[in-house]
Amino acid sequence: YPESVHLEGCHCEGLEQDPLKAEWFPLLPRGRMAADSEHVFDAGKGQIVNASRTVSHVRVSIYPDGGLSRVRVFGPAGDVY
Repeated sequence: YPESVHLEGCHCEGLEQDPLKAEWFPLLPRGRMAADSEHVFDAGKGQIVNASRTVSHVRVSIYPDGGLSRVRVFGPAGDVY
């Protein structure tokens, strides 16, 4: 399991904008994880930074490099391009 995880988001307008060149901003600061555990973070409890910003893409970084079994991101749907 990863020692810690960091989650970032960006917002791309339409299909022509490259997410790799977008401005990425933190959603979840780097934090420690535990093995065989479900980790739930709630914007309503102030656990997500920049929760009011529109997000079209998310990027997960894990330290040290390793693996995650699954990542689920929930939120209201916005415009589809």
